[in-house]
Amino acid sequence: MAICELNRGKGKMTAGESEWGLPSAGCRPARSWHLAMLVAALTVAAVLCIPAASQDDAGQENTAAYWSQMGDRYVMNNSLLEAVQAYDRALEIEPENESLWISKSLSYQMLSQQASRAALNIIDRKLEKNPQDALAWQARGVALAGLEMIEDSALSFEKAVEIYDQELQSHPDNATAWWFKAENLANLGRSDQALPAYEKVIDLGGPRTADAWFARGSILMRQGDYNQSLASYDKVIELRPDDYLGWLGKAYVLTSMGNSTGAEEAYATARSLGYRY
Repeated sequence: MAICELNRGKGKMTAGESEWGLPSAGCRPARSWHLAMLVAALTVAAVLCIPAASQDDAGQENTAAYWSQMGDRYVMNNSLLEAVQAYDRALEIEPENESLWISKSLSYQMLSQQASRAALNIIDRKLEKNPQDALAWQARGVALAGLEMIEDSALSFEKAVEIYDQELQSHPDNATAWWFKAENLANLGRSDQALPAYEKVIDLGGPRTADAWFARGSILMRQGDYNQSLASYDKVIELRPDDYLGWLGKAYVLTSMGNSTGAEEAYATARSLGYRY
């Protein structure tokens, strides 16, 4: 599946950078990245003049300073999940402390990179056994994007497209292959090529039909074709009336069309179906 199943509704790549909102950046050594994050955190604290926890605070678990210091220690020990939990405890006490939110964000970023590296190791072992595993190439592209290795990520998505093209030469009515080809093209930021592939999924039918309508709606909305985008989201709602994503997409496009009343009604329906933001 695509890196983030929403930017087409949830939040997906956008190219130029890449269609995922990822900055165009090369590979940076992991250790340097961790040090850069720690330096950034210390710099923010210094600029904001946030005092360090005192010895008295360190023994008091009901203070934000105590939990902030615990979070910093966890980061230094590379215990990033524990660091996030510690910063959460601090934020329960001081929810308006911006330095705590920044520290939590940095910890999440480092944790994400750790997870991406672990995933990449597993994927590469799979590809050693089966270099024609298209899903593994797609997953590799996602993991590399998480590590901000954008050029290598694109090469992996390209390889996945190549394998799906081979499959479609033999089985042109394989809706699943069309779906994954479309997803990888979207990952590469090639919306103009992804759109007809999604539409082929719609034509062939199958379990991904509603997803393809959703993807079509998101691409057309970005291209400014609001009427066709709205029609696509209406098809999603028709196929999945209890799924809030169709209503959320409809709310987005109605907002872009300047129909604030209709957008709020769609948002309200999305919230009634479980949307919480």
